[in-house]
Amino acid sequence: FKMICRAVGTEDGITTVVASTDAVDRYSDVVTQFWNLETFRQNPVIVFGHDYGSAPIGKAVAVDVVEGRLMAQIQWDDADDNPAGKRTARQFAEGFMSAVSVGFSPGSVARRNQLDDDDEYVGKSGMVYGSAEQPNHLMEISAVPIPANPQALAVRSFDAEPVEPFDVKSEILRLIAEDGQIKAEIASMAAEWAQPETKTSGAGWLS
Repeated sequence: FKMICRAVGTEDGITTVVASTDAVDRYSDVVTQFWNLETFRQNPVIVFGHDYGSAPIGKAVAVDVVEGRLMAQIQWDDADDNPAGKRTARQFAEGFMSAVSVGFSPGSVARRNQLDDDDEYVGKSGMVYGSAEQPNHLMEISAVPIPANPQALAVRSFDAEPVEPFDVKSEILRLIAEDGQIKAEIASMAAEWAQPETKTSGAGWLS
């Protein structure tokens, strides 16, 4: 079984990826984020396109479920004798590739249209894989060109989070109240501004 998810940029040769989420994919399936990672951590291989007959293109140096998402850090094998790994590392770094996919053994399988109406994963079609009692077993993570999960979008350094608007006056008052140095500097400027300005016969103004 395979699920596509998203890559999250490359820095210092390490690519952080969201390897899996419980979003409904384009096949109407859901992979719950209950994972048994013990076996994978013993053999943390990264392959290309779930090709188990070729050499790995990297390894996961970290993997865990974080805030309901399976996260991993990938170190690519970009040695000269591994052209596939070298190419994939460059393509992730330059944004030509962004998606990853997990190969896993389902802990449990249920049809979404047979779930209770109040179940968060109920749906007209598709399957649900894994549960808290029967977690999915991660076998490998693959680099793939086409994602199936609708959240399979790269998050690059230039994809800045939107800045929340704030009230300028309130922010200034907060800084004045909390920062003694700013308060002193503003008081000094206010005292200078309060002094009368005297025009001279020269080219400038003196106070």
